[in-house]
Amino acid sequence: MQEKQKYPDHPERFQYEGQVMCREALTGRRYWEVEATSVQNMGVAFKEVQRKGCDFQMDWSDKTWMLHNYLLHGFTFRHGHQEVYVPITFIDDQEFVARPRPMRVGLFLDWPAGILCFYWLSGDTRTLLHTFHSTFTEPVYPAFTVQAFSLTLLTVEKLEPDHVPLGFTPEVSRETIGVSYSFQFPGSGLFRCSLTGLVFGVTREAELTYKTQIWDEKLLQTANKLPGGPLFSIECPQGCITELQLPHCQPAAAQQPDCLSVGHITDDGMIVLPPLRVTETHVVLSVSHLSGFGVVLDQIKKFLTKPIRGQVLLFLRQLQRPLSILSVILLPSNVPLQDVKEQHSGSKFIQAPSFCSFHKGKTYRLHSDPAGLTIQPKTAQFFENYGPNYHATFEITLSTRAEDVTVKVQSPEEENVWDYALHLPAPASPGPADQRRLRLGESLSAEEKLRSVRPDFIDHVSNPVLDKLLDELQHCRVISDAEADQIRTKPRAEKARELIDSVRKKGAEASSRMTSALCSNDPYLSSELGLL
Repeated sequence: MQEKQKYPDHPERFQYEGQVMCREALTGRRYWEVEATSVQNMGVAFKEVQRKGCDFQMDWSDKTWMLHNYLLHGFTFRHGHQEVYVPITFIDDQEFVARPRPMRVGLFLDWPAGILCFYWLSGDTRTLLHTFHSTFTEPVYPAFTVQAFSLTLLTVEKLEPDHVPLGFTPEVSRETIGVSYSFQFPGSGLFRCSLTGLVFGVTREAELTYKTQIWDEKLLQTANKLPGGPLFSIECPQGCITELQLPHCQPAAAQQPDCLSVGHITDDGMIVLPPLRVTETHVVLSVSHLSGFGVVLDQIKKFLTKPIRGQVLLFLRQLQRPLSILSVILLPSNVPLQDVKEQHSGSKFIQAPSFCSFHKGKTYRLHSDPAGLTIQPKTAQFFENYGPNYHATFEITLSTRAEDVTVKVQSPEEENVWDYALHLPAPASPGPADQRRLRLGESLSAEEKLRSVRPDFIDHVSNPVLDKLLDELQHCRVISDAEADQIRTKPRAEKARELIDSVRKKGAEASSRMTSALCSNDPYLSSELGLL
């Protein structure tokens, strides 16, 4: 059924579908946001895009760059006849489904650089979803498919991204010790890591890798400094990063350049650098080359009596007997959660509101409701722990029959500084690693064992381990020199995929050699895969 159009015909009107294009042409650097209540197509288009004909779909044109669909678990992006599906990995599925309405998407256009970025907006956080790299030969226009849902376009602004941090979630890789983070910057701008809180001022498209390292106590003592945050080792091509913002957790009284500075670790030792400025959350530094950077405090400032921002993290560990252990960890707020999770990977992380305030050097006590549970130790002193170990501050022994427990952290004055009512999960069935270990123990061939662990191997093996595997397998002639050279040039996931597939196809002895090499070089991952 067709309804007669109430308004006179216009040559720029789209004939079919609820397709709309804005009048304002965009060049330069622009940013705008879109609020929508349901499925939408949104993006940009050239003015001369096709407008007539029932077979025209805006998202299938080489003159448009569109977020095509808003799916349950991700987004689809289209240009021409190419489509990229982007799963949502930075939001829990239940949270994603129960998201508040309307959804918000931010779009950043760097017209001269040929870049169009789409961001998921949640509160004040922007998380990069996808980046189009193209050549814009003419101005572009915001364009949408409206259909029967509401859509609001917020003001299009000229934006200098150097002043607006845009959130991103990096790829996390397991290392022999700890984890590393990596991200491909789409272009210039100010970018904030959602996992570490680091902010990078970037001049151009570049790949970044970074990880936490151990502070050298001798270097700190020589400089009369204390650690005020994790030490980050950062690698990026020369000149790509000109500004670095390191998160801190200090109170207002310490947010002064004479209190907070940055320790720059090089092969020659440590240099203490004055910050450009100190904000409520970050120490801002101008950088010309990268290595190790971390926030440091003046020794004399350790006597400040104001509390620092802290976090309480919960991990639940199932024992063989009908008991479980709830680990409670008190840490400064600027310790990356991912680093702590890695050390407690055998436990289930309990998502809970974590932020509170702690006084350095004060003794805290843990209470539970119901009372009478075994809590060890009775008291613990809070200190600014920046690794390398994040052991439990307290442990509570729970019966697996327990369903609810309220945990309270109390100050020496018996005031609650943090509390949480925990609804305990049902006793877990054997985990994936246990089930896989049982399955692999059933007289599987070496090739079948590799085939069964292939997806998890590709997802979790680190680059350093892959390089060691290549060296050993090349040395024992499981793979040829040419094969090894070709595999080494690939990105991490593709390198892992080609290596395991190449070896698996060479039979039982080759597969057995690779399994032995993996168990030797990464026993932790091998155990998770069920190979040990």
